[in-house]
Amino acid sequence: MPSGGNLYADKLQMAIDTMQEKQMYSEILFYLEACESGSMFPRLLPSDNVYAMTASDAKQSSWAAYCSPHDVVGETKINTCLGDLFSVNWMEDTENGNPATETIGSQHESVVKKTSKSPVLEFGNMDIKKEVVGDFEGVEAVSDWYSYLSAEVKSTINKHAGTWLQDPLMNANLSTVDSRDIKLHYMYQAV
Repeated sequence: MPSGGNLYADKLQMAIDTMQEKQMYSEILFYLEACESGSMFPRLLPSDNVYAMTASDAKQSSWAAYCSPHDVVGETKINTCLGDLFSVNWMEDTENGNPATETIGSQHESVVKKTSKSPVLEFGNMDIKKEVVGDFEGVEAVSDWYSYLSAEVKSTINKHAGTWLQDPLMNANLSTVDSRDIKLHYMYQAV
């Protein structure tokens, strides 16, 4: 957590229960990237109207992605892992698919196939899997994001687009590291 705190499964479930009692949501789609993230939803019920997809089970680490030597943006080596395998896979799936037609279930299948280092799990109301990704993440075409950028940002993207598109970084599985070993991996690369 950014503040150094912890989030526990019982507290998360209490928040969901409270929000449900107060009718603060109709449905929730929850993606959770963390080591042992499958431990967070042991009491999630279909009646909670929440569908959760996690990066791992209750006992395994998740995996960082785009780690050295593939941690280059433009021509700058960042010296860190740039993402997490599970998160990168579902976000890239959303960006490359059509959120107006792709279902949560088909996205889950795609993410399971691409996340080869940890077991992606699902919890809660499985009926939500029939709904489209865009019901939760929006349906604006991915290409439309470009029109909102400043001229300076567009220039930077155009300058580096060829490098980014040809870079092996575009495959997150090429440079994965167990999340618990990131510091060791960084130190090894530094040596």
